[in-house]
Amino acid sequence: MAFHERRGHTFVTHSEAPPRGSRSVWWVVLGVVWLVSAIYVRHGLDRGWFPHDEGMLAQAAERILGGELPHRDFDEVYTGGLSYLHAAAFRILGTNLLSLRLVLFGVFLLWVPALYYVATRFAQPAIAGPVVALAVAWSIPVYPAAVPSWYNLFLATFGVAALLRHLETGRRRWVFAAGVAGGLSCLAKVMGLYYVAGVLLYFTFREQGSLTGPGARPTGRALAYRVALGGALLCFVASLIWLVHARLAVMEVVHFVLPGAALAALVYRESARSSTDGWTRCVSLARLLGPFAIGVAIPIAAFVIPYARSGSLTPLATGVFVTSWRRVDLVAMSLPGPLTLFNAVPAAVLLGLVPLGRIPAPRVVLAIMMLTLVGFVVFSNHAVADTVRPLVPLAVLLGAWMLNRRAPEVPPLLRQQIMLLLSVTALVSLVQFPFATILYIFYVAPLAAVMVLALVQAQSRRPGPVQGLVLGLYLLFAVVSIHPSHKPMERLTLARAGIVVPEQDRVRYETLVGLLQAHASGGYTYAAPDCPEVYFLAGLRNPTRAIYEFLGDSVGRTQRVLRALDDRRVTAVAISLRPPFSGPLPPQLIDSLRARYSRADTLDRFEVRWRP
Repeated sequence: MAFHERRGHTFVTHSEAPPRGSRSVWWVVLGVVWLVSAIYVRHGLDRGWFPHDEGMLAQAAERILGGELPHRDFDEVYTGGLSYLHAAAFRILGTNLLSLRLVLFGVFLLWVPALYYVATRFAQPAIAGPVVALAVAWSIPVYPAAVPSWYNLFLATFGVAALLRHLETGRRRWVFAAGVAGGLSCLAKVMGLYYVAGVLLYFTFREQGSLTGPGARPTGRALAYRVALGGALLCFVASLIWLVHARLAVMEVVHFVLPGAALAALVYRESARSSTDGWTRCVSLARLLGPFAIGVAIPIAAFVIPYARSGSLTPLATGVFVTSWRRVDLVAMSLPGPLTLFNAVPAAVLLGLVPLGRIPAPRVVLAIMMLTLVGFVVFSNHAVADTVRPLVPLAVLLGAWMLNRRAPEVPPLLRQQIMLLLSVTALVSLVQFPFATILYIFYVAPLAAVMVLALVQAQSRRPGPVQGLVLGLYLLFAVVSIHPSHKPMERLTLARAGIVVPEQDRVRYETLVGLLQAHASGGYTYAAPDCPEVYFLAGLRNPTRAIYEFLGDSVGRTQRVLRALDDRRVTAVAISLRPPFSGPLPPQLIDSLRARYSRADTLDRFEVRWRP
């Protein structure tokens, strides 16, 4: 480890590898964290679910095994690449919900060392290890379903680790690897573009720092480059505003626009420190963008080939970039009110993100903040998570301020490392839009934990007992209150399940599946709206292209559904009386179903109907 001191602060950065004497410690800590994490996560891997999520993932994979193509043959909710991975899981591990989670667990086991590597760029293993343990506790144990957002988080971490390695070695193959991670992330979910945007912002900053020359006046070409750069950064900020414009409010601006805008301003200000001509700067930037872009393009191109061969590029583009945006209006949840921003203050002060040098009685302030944080942990589960959510934009803004106002004090390598984490974390946090349920903060919290570690370590030689206590509180809360193994559940005994669910769900779905299997003939049923889990658990096929009804065209829906039922000779249907997203079926369609299927049994929130 190398220490760089300026004006009473110690800035910490790492060399290319751990010092020879500490190499064994590095590996021992990794081994302990990895083993404990594996045991902890596997213990709760089969517990808990949201039925519609599990059904959506499973039905898409099963339809691919049946020869269908996402977006062309059925309404894939995401890009579709992850559904191919899940189809392979069914073929290799068996057709049940647990198989999807086992694949997620396998990727998780690769993610832990990558996150540990990132953390040890900023802190000794003894500090990095507990931070990674906290990140693990705030990751898939919260919600162990194999949803794409976990893969977006994992792949963003792989990309950050590769780019940190590139900073240390200068080898462009690591930039290419970071690009591959971005391409795969986009195939899991189009939100992978947020990671790509974060890396591009970092590349622009890195190019400025690599060519900085103090004391010289900018040339004409350098000024032209700055004008072009300023225009590009304005477009970037405008894109952030456009992204959230449909639900634009104060909190959306604070969480999703302001951090990116602050980083863009930092990049532009950094450009003023270089007098290198524009052409040289373009070449320098291209050397970073080239291998990264190639890495992004290769997996995407491989995914697109079947669509190009079958003349289905238009359905693919429509499904990925048009249909998916219907969720902004139909499946949306706003952030909590502005007062929740203050929830982050206790943790920010206690961790040292907000310095207390000018406060007359810092010990009193620390005590008050600690009592407040303990109160959150003890009395309000939701408030604890709400202390993490505003901490992300606050940390990004403080990091941008530090890199700007204290630029001479921060060593060049550390500046670039911190900027990488700030850019990627700020952009990846956009995963919370438009559905800002508290669950979505956990898709970015592990990266945010390492970002906070980097900022704290950049301002002090070693963390004190206060920071350790804060980390311990958050870790204890995760283990005691969040892990799904603490909730009373029962095993869903259906052959295609393999997971443990709440007792009410077990009774509901075991009874529902039994009814459908008893009355459905020909291998098909119709279950709607928004209940893809029914098809999968019952082992019956969907006669329509819909997984969630809101993704499809509502015009002519009744006629399309009735025609599909006739074509497939469907004999039993299930009507969801409380769908999660799409709203009830059209009255005309419900009347037609009740007329065609005269026998019925009402089961909790489902109405099951069949022909006599």
